[in-house]
Amino acid sequence: MADPGRKLRGLVVPMLVAGGLALLAVQLAPMLARKVVGSDRGGGEAPVARTASVTEVDRFVAETLPASGAGTRLDQRIDGEVQRATWQLPPGRDAAEVAEALREAARREGVEVHVVAQDLLDQRVRVYAGAELRHDLLLIPSLPPASSLPRPVNRRERPLVALIIRGLGATQAEAVVEAPIPLTIAVRPYTPYALPTARDAALHWQEVLVDLSDVDVPDAGAVRAAMEAVPHATGLVMGERGAGQAAGIAGAQVVVAPRPPTLVPEALEPRLLVPWQARDRRAEDLEARLHHLAQTQGHTTLMVDIDDVGLPGLMEWAGRANELGIRLVHASEALRPIDMIGMLDVDNPRAQ
Repeated sequence: MADPGRKLRGLVVPMLVAGGLALLAVQLAPMLARKVVGSDRGGGEAPVARTASVTEVDRFVAETLPASGAGTRLDQRIDGEVQRATWQLPPGRDAAEVAEALREAARREGVEVHVVAQDLLDQRVRVYAGAELRHDLLLIPSLPPASSLPRPVNRRERPLVALIIRGLGATQAEAVVEAPIPLTIAVRPYTPYALPTARDAALHWQEVLVDLSDVDVPDAGAVRAAMEAVPHATGLVMGERGAGQAAGIAGAQVVVAPRPPTLVPEALEPRLLVPWQARDRRAEDLEARLHHLAQTQGHTTLMVDIDDVGLPGLMEWAGRANELGIRLVHASEALRPIDMIGMLDVDNPRAQ
């Protein structure tokens, strides 16, 4: 005859185990949620303390931005529940310093703020209300208007500027491809005009890259197939997570990435180029940035979409870059500025 006690224990023990697992899940859920939210925002874990409400966040932004020296708001738009705005800093104000002041003020007020450097000069500030993004702010510095740079007698000593135009292949783009200036053309594979665009670009001595910035790249085999689909391609334009896939592609002389990868494979590092991006800026702003970065760093690389509003003005500027004391080069040439620019400092021959 079966033991009733044993049957009872057989029912109670699974119930206790299930109850314990449920209690553990309840305790771990907030920790996992903070971990996931923090990693999605790219700024570490979310705070354990209570986050500010929408009203408190809006008040914080409205009061703290002017007090931090953010300057003038150039534009503002509503994207669902998110308020996006661009702020032009006063002359002499550094975007990183203003962003840090905002972060310190947010820490005192209990507001969650994440700051990301962007395009070498800007700072993007994201302010959260609870788990949701509420304000997306772009802080841009004021730069002096573009003017002609001193023209050295030796042409090799002029600052270098490489222009990468991506997104070609969906339509014809003869005005860009056939421009009588050195450009780097990034062509999307498997598009209607990918083959003729790459061919014409090569015939006009333009550098050709494969544009994979908006394509999911599962492995190196997919990268290799894309390169074979774009004739004359010597490199790649990768997206946020795909730069590492290009490490094993021997034919890639240059790999363009939107930001430095967290881990750069040793084989990829000498070929990695991280440009700044146009992002629908006015032509005057693009020119001022190009001149400022070229003059202060000796070389800079700009990536612009084929449908960007600033491209026509940028092409007009590129046509007279030589008169302005700037030397246009291809993206692969921008990887070796010492060879291309030469020795600028006679007292320190290795200085760039």
